[in-house]
Amino acid sequence: MKKSILLILLFTLPLPATTYYVDPVDGNDDAPTVDGLSEGNAWSTITYAYANAGAGDTIYLMDGAVFDGETIQNENPAVNSWANKITITKNPGDDPIIQGLLLTRENHLYLEINDVKFRPLADGDTALEIASVSALRFINLDYQGIWNTDYSDLNEKDSSGYDALSSGISFRDSIVGALVEDVTIQDCNINSVVTGISIACYVGDTNGGWTIKDNEVHRTAESQIKLSPDNSATGDNGAILVDGNHLHDYYSFYTGVDMSHASGVSIRASNVTVQNNFIHATGSTAGITAYFGGGEDGVGYSDLLIQNNLVYDNANTFGYAVRLYDISDTGSVIFRNNTIIGWELGPTDPRYYGTVVHINPYGYRAGGDPPVDCSGLELYNNVVVGLVSFDDSQDAESGLGSYTENYNYFYSARNPAGNYYTSHDNTVIITVADYNSFFTSGFFVDPNYVAAMHREDLNWDEYTLDASSPAINFGDPNNFPVTDINGVDRDGSPDAGCYEDTGLFVPSGPPEPNPATWASVPAADGNNAISMVATTATSGASPRSYFFQEITGNPGATNSGWLVSDANYTDSGLDGNTTYTYQCQIRGNDACTGVWSNTTDSNGSALTTDTNAPVPNPATFSTPPEIYGSGSLTMTATTGSDDGPTVEYFFVETSGGPGATNSGWQSSATHIDYGLSHNVSYTYTVQLRDAVPNTGTASSGSSAIARIEGVFRDRWKSGYRKVYRSRYRY
Repeated sequence: MKKSILLILLFTLPLPATTYYVDPVDGNDDAPTVDGLSEGNAWSTITYAYANAGAGDTIYLMDGAVFDGETIQNENPAVNSWANKITITKNPGDDPIIQGLLLTRENHLYLEINDVKFRPLADGDTALEIASVSALRFINLDYQGIWNTDYSDLNEKDSSGYDALSSGISFRDSIVGALVEDVTIQDCNINSVVTGISIACYVGDTNGGWTIKDNEVHRTAESQIKLSPDNSATGDNGAILVDGNHLHDYYSFYTGVDMSHASGVSIRASNVTVQNNFIHATGSTAGITAYFGGGEDGVGYSDLLIQNNLVYDNANTFGYAVRLYDISDTGSVIFRNNTIIGWELGPTDPRYYGTVVHINPYGYRAGGDPPVDCSGLELYNNVVVGLVSFDDSQDAESGLGSYTENYNYFYSARNPAGNYYTSHDNTVIITVADYNSFFTSGFFVDPNYVAAMHREDLNWDEYTLDASSPAINFGDPNNFPVTDINGVDRDGSPDAGCYEDTGLFVPSGPPEPNPATWASVPAADGNNAISMVATTATSGASPRSYFFQEITGNPGATNSGWLVSDANYTDSGLDGNTTYTYQCQIRGNDACTGVWSNTTDSNGSALTTDTNAPVPNPATFSTPPEIYGSGSLTMTATTGSDDGPTVEYFFVETSGGPGATNSGWQSSATHIDYGLSHNVSYTYTVQLRDAVPNTGTASSGSSAIARIEGVFRDRWKSGYRKVYRSRYRY
């Protein structure tokens, strides 16, 4: 009996996890002796490695060529929970790139992809596409699309002509009605794409909902996060949480100004929570938008919770920062403890900051049926700088008779008359004359419109509340989120807006080391690039940002701008064999900035390499040898180009003709050889080199016959004149 029990235990205990290796260059999926168990015995594709992996296994991706055309489509019956997930990640010390990965078929994979770069291969491609697949975790991915920067002004969020050519992380359906559930996208950086994260599948949550958390999505042509489940019209899409993301920098690509429909968070679904997000410099539609026609058919939106978000510096021409359309009267739509800053229209506009929060009940825009009463809408504890507009001109005001709006602090119209705002009970509306030092920046100290008030001059922590702000302890004590946007606990007397008790905020000081120092000093990285790494900060408000600046002004150098949580920088497009000098600086999330690294430190300088000879190589003549004057020939080489700024030319006479001389190395592409003999053929080559020197191959020889003027005239007198006259009738 004991032996039987032992055998049963042996067969039921899980097998130990295995580590597999994938090398796209030297790996092999076909050889029977290759088992994938070591770097030297690696497989070649993700597809093959996943098909052979089991419960708890890890697949390491190695350096080499990129991974493209990979497909994962079959679930492993033994991988049936997150406790025995399969993990795909980079091999420690390597830097693999995935250019094309499709996850498909109606499966629960329990697959985690962690710490991997994704780079779409070509225009219009998606590097990570998911079709009807559940149980996925995408953690710490670096996803960068193809971005056309043929235009000059990257500061304008308008029709400057930028062209995003690839898509971000994209979920689509492949099987009608197949619910996709238990999906997490967290700590990813997604940029230079059309849409950052797009959900256009059937969304479920029976075995786990959707979490989109702590990602940075920026530089997009359309929405940063787009929620458009295929089952939203029936009102039964699963729960989606959008939490703690940093969404910023949208660029419109259409004729006119800001014509593209784009939002920081684009909502066409019910059962969604949007909270603790920093949203700024967003698209033409709004920072957060519940779009017309996106809720349940015949009902509108329900079960939306939008709280603790900071929305500012929106690109919309009319100032919209938030749009809530098609609000139902049957389900809950709660908008609370948000700080919303509009786009200023100037001191003479009667609305001052435009319509910032725009609300319509279901039926208002559809036509036909009268609007619903909007009883599902609740607005609490918000700070709004600008107009809160219900139904625009209020011609459907009856549709808003039952909504709840209370304990809000609105900086609204320049005068109290008009229909651009409403007030219920404890809500306070402040007009221009009463503007005060509401935020720590002193943003509203002066009611007169001045440049210092411009939203783009502020960082997000400058919208924290001043210690004397009337919004402190102002909120509804019975209706508030338990923490603020930074995770600070709210007490029984909550503040209005997304920040809590920030009047007590004390800056943590500049990050250390201060001055900044180098972890890896600037060094040549190929012929035309220099790479460097700043010392990682050990103190200061997190996340910390790093700035790299080139100070010589030599050709091609660019500064990095502030890089959030990234101490690495490569400056490319530089001249070869040229010295560039860099300094670095570190800034905390509380805007406390340290001192530049020592500019007199020679460690900040690097000489770019140059291993290429100038082109054309071999050299050629743009003007081959020809007569220049009596006893002289001239010639011109094709102008050379090089990675560095210097190109020299060497002309050599190769036939040994009398009187010929070589040029020696010279900066001019033209050579004149004097003192040559009459009626003698001379042959020349030309060769190019740079300042290193890298010397190219000499051209093929090119010949010309020299003439001497006096000899020609004497021969004319002695007989050539007769020939000339008889031949040309002279």
